[in-house]
Amino acid sequence: MKKVIALFLSMLIFSGVVAAQDLSVITAIWAPYDMEENGKLVGIGTEIVQATLEKAGINAEIKIYPFARALKMAENEPNTLLFTVVKSPEREPLFTWIGPIVPPVRIVMHKLKKRTDIVVNSLEDAKKYTIETTRASVGHQYLLKEGFKDGVELDPANSNQQSVKNFFGERVDLEVSAELNFMYEAKQQGFSVDDTEIAYVLFENEAYMVFSKQTPDDIVKKVKTAFEEVKAEGLMDAAVTKYLNLYQ
Repeated sequence: MKKVIALFLSMLIFSGVVAAQDLSVITAIWAPYDMEENGKLVGIGTEIVQATLEKAGINAEIKIYPFARALKMAENEPNTLLFTVVKSPEREPLFTWIGPIVPPVRIVMHKLKKRTDIVVNSLEDAKKYTIETTRASVGHQYLLKEGFKDGVELDPANSNQQSVKNFFGERVDLEVSAELNFMYEAKQQGFSVDDTEIAYVLFENEAYMVFSKQTPDDIVKKVKTAFEEVKAEGLMDAAVTKYLNLYQ
């Protein structure tokens, strides 16, 4: 009987290890939260997730995808962890959320200062102009919900980098993105943020790591416990200070 129990317990432990090893961990480039520098994945969200997985005993390779694809993968594929994701009412029921893992993210509309003809006091005002944003981003989803249309007011790009480039290239009137991401991408591409100003603030929400709904509860609980330990040790505050000092 003891041998049977021991065998059963060993099978449970082994199955847990296999499940953890099979976990797909994915992200998208979204500086300063998740980005590549010198061939290495870094950023506020990335450091927190890496520390959390290490503490949870999960050794998984982090793979990078365009955000729209990564979001679909996390929505539809089992055993999938995606970061860093801004929470919204539309997204909330689709995933299991752990966090927040970064400071609140402010989503804003930028315009060029020289465009004194652009005045946005409401979303209705914004519908008079063409707007660049990143496909499937929380800003893009928000504007679609508010009645904006792709190919009419909206010109969604496939990456944050392309969205910012198109805006400074004056292909559009406005650009919608996370405030810190806009600042970082502009700097990286040699554009001056001093030439821009915030035309309108859409909202501010927190951002998380998310599991697909088809991920086993034991893995989710293990990662959640590890995250709470990482936060208690001050690693989250240290990562925030490090990157915000560099990229603001």
